[in-house]
Amino acid sequence: MARLTDAGRIFLLLSFIAAIFAAAHGQTPHSAEDLFRRAQQRLKENDIEGAIADLTIVIELTSSLRSGEFRARDSPNGAWRIVDTPGTKGVRVVDPRTAVAFNARGMAKFVKRDYDGAIADFDSALRISPGFAEAHFRRGVVWETKGDFERALADYDRALKLNPHLAEAHNRRGGAHYSRGAVEAAIYDFSRAIELSPRFAESYSNRGLSRQSKGDWRNAIADFDRAIEINPRNAVFYFNRGAAKQAQDNLKAAIADYDRALELDPGFSRAYNNRGVVRFILGDSDGAMNDYNQAIALDPHGADAYRNRGLARYVTGALAEAIADLSQAIALNPREAESYALRGLVKLGLGRQSEAESDFAQSFALTPDLRLKLAECIEEAKRKLAPKR
Repeated sequence: MARLTDAGRIFLLLSFIAAIFAAAHGQTPHSAEDLFRRAQQRLKENDIEGAIADLTIVIELTSSLRSGEFRARDSPNGAWRIVDTPGTKGVRVVDPRTAVAFNARGMAKFVKRDYDGAIADFDSALRISPGFAEAHFRRGVVWETKGDFERALADYDRALKLNPHLAEAHNRRGGAHYSRGAVEAAIYDFSRAIELSPRFAESYSNRGLSRQSKGDWRNAIADFDRAIEINPRNAVFYFNRGAAKQAQDNLKAAIADYDRALELDPGFSRAYNNRGVVRFILGDSDGAMNDYNQAIALDPHGADAYRNRGLARYVTGALAEAIADLSQAIALNPREAESYALRGLVKLGLGRQSEAESDFAQSFALTPDLRLKLAECIEEAKRKLAPKR
């Protein structure tokens, strides 16, 4: 699924807290509202630490109400003073803005990738206001980012029970379902998000990915087309459509989409990798190698690019370099069967048959179907090793 950039996270954070804090009416010092507005401004300026500092004071102010009094100070750095509130003796006041401020600070911590701190703040918001749908949703996003899809789904489910019209929650729950292999449930959630927000470009793209995984290419590409129509500046949408066209062997159209993705995001390593694959298939070995080199320079931990460059080097006869690339691919992703199989073929080419057999055994243990797919290639490589008569 497409992920939010830091800028995207900040935009969603601003749009939410501006609406909800302005709508909350509690017995708070006027300075809390001022600080909240300043936190918004600091977020716009990407001053996450400053925003968190302001929201921390907001939490102190809004949670300081007492029976008959509250604490206040005249400036963010001023001394605390007690202010009497006649007529409230014996009354316990819970200000709804405290939960809002915890939620907002949790969102800010999420932007700075302080995931544990974010979860702690969302927990605090939900202790104050258990029916706070947005806090459940945001906590779910953090759980999903941490790879805990079960907890993420539980929070998304709770958020949607409290507010079935949260389109973003449907979109994120769909992503969690997709990651767990529940494709039909994912498609339902993405479709529901689109019903609630017909210009939700990311949901179209995510539904396209889900449909693509089922082999429904026509509707997948239609979803990618719609996502691009809504937001023609999103590189991921072009990448996804390019991958779908590549899978259908519409290779020149795929290259056009990868080209556009790279125009929009020159640091998009996966787009370089995929374009390299298509260029290699089309016989442009130099172009493919350039793309693989660029992909690896941008993301030295991307196993796919090393594997693909290793294959290109094997085909062009650079066997020692091919082994180095395939070994690096295996080091980065030891569960990827194709890299073992390719390295085995290269080792056969170098006459290292016992080492090759070991790689083949590892490859077939991980993916048994590869044995049949590669049988002919392996036999051909072994025939080349056989003594001439």
